[in-house]
Amino acid sequence: SYDNLSLLWVFETDGWIRSSPAVADLDNDNELEIVFGSDNGFLYALDSSRRGLWSFRAGGRIRSSPFIGDINNDSEPEIIFGSDDGFLYVLNSKGNLLWSFKAEDAIVSSPVAVDIDEGPGLEIVFGSMDENLYLLNPEGKLLRKFELKGGIESSPAIADFDGDGKLDIIIGTNSHNVYVLSYPGTKRLAFPTRGRVVSSPVIVGSAPRIVIASTDGDIYGLTYSEYWVGGKDGYTEARINRAWNYSTDGEVISSAAAANLLGSGYEEIVIGSRDKNLYILDSYTGKLLKKYLTNAPICSSPAIANIDGGDESEIVFGSDDGMLYIMNSSWERVWSYKCKGAIRTSPVIADLNNDGKSEIIVGADDNRVYVFSSIEGPTTTITTTTSTTTSTTTSTTSTTTTTSTTTTTSFVKPEIKIEEVGPTTTLMGEAPPVVGRVIGVSVNAGLTILAIFFIAVISYILYRKGVRI
Repeated sequence: SYDNLSLLWVFETDGWIRSSPAVADLDNDNELEIVFGSDNGFLYALDSSRRGLWSFRAGGRIRSSPFIGDINNDSEPEIIFGSDDGFLYVLNSKGNLLWSFKAEDAIVSSPVAVDIDEGPGLEIVFGSMDENLYLLNPEGKLLRKFELKGGIESSPAIADFDGDGKLDIIIGTNSHNVYVLSYPGTKRLAFPTRGRVVSSPVIVGSAPRIVIASTDGDIYGLTYSEYWVGGKDGYTEARINRAWNYSTDGEVISSAAAANLLGSGYEEIVIGSRDKNLYILDSYTGKLLKKYLTNAPICSSPAIANIDGGDESEIVFGSDDGMLYIMNSSWERVWSYKCKGAIRTSPVIADLNNDGKSEIIVGADDNRVYVFSSIEGPTTTITTTTSTTTSTTTSTTSTTTTTSTTTTTSFVKPEIKIEEVGPTTTLMGEAPPVVGRVIGVSVNAGLTILAIFFIAVISYILYRKGVRI
């Protein structure tokens, strides 16, 4: 029930939250932990009740969204993220550094890990503002450095784009290009846009189609084709084709989410623009199906999930005025909440505490991570598809795909207690940093404020009566 969806708890840092959260069971307690970065340079891990498990200090802002997965076949999840200090960090589930890799400039791109060479473990793919795309093995060894034009803020998608049975890497750059690259191999295709490509690619359809946007306000649907060049002794030339493009009236840095929302049998595209509209497009033709006008630019990438346990999925997204929205498939706003800072991250929808009810997690520019939950909720499989992580397709401003099957359990909405929340472990013996706090005022502070107010009132009354004090 949307009426019962309410704020469960808030965690505050001392830096903007531009790193979209990721969720995973880090400590084998059958509940999901939340991992996210802050502009204060810390990566945080919180449990479902907001307790800080650990924090890790990087050397710069963290706007790269973390990828969580078992990259080295040790049956334990690793956490991978980049920082403005130019390092890619890989941590174990307890927040300890396993290894790091130094690029030549900031890493804003969110990494993705996938078995791209059919060898042991997962390879890590990420871009840097140094104009390079990196491919590392599970131990941090450089396998390939693709030298591209323009810094990379976009995050990679991995898919067999050309149908040759091998995975390709798709990435956008600030040089106004979308690239398709192969490893192993030498394939290198480029498609020019008219603006910087900050948006991350999403792959849709059985005959793969790239959906990506640029700061020229256009959303593109791209396909692969081969042409025979020359006569009998000619050769095959591959290229990226523009199947369609849709023009908005503002920059698009949001990444798309794809789902079959309207019962058409194939996926629709949902994406926001700085023209304040959220759009839903036909993924095959690019035709506008619906749009919703908000009061502020939309830079947040939408998430799609079945939140209320009904027959249809909902769309969750944020805007620059701090509004968090839930839209149903009829394009009606069914719920909203006003945060105190712009929302530039992608929301994550998951059942954190295994109680059969989905939570919504989102970060904002007021330095806070918000967690919302419903007293009543679905007891069905919850699938969240956003522009943040997938195991084999996309990782953008953070993509998270979470699937969990739950059963009904009794649920009592927890009381929000006023307490400090700190980490249980820190890196390399550092003093525990100031991590976050639940918003509130202590009892002692409240009594002090009340006493000051009472004295002020008495003093004012005596002054009005001419009594000097």
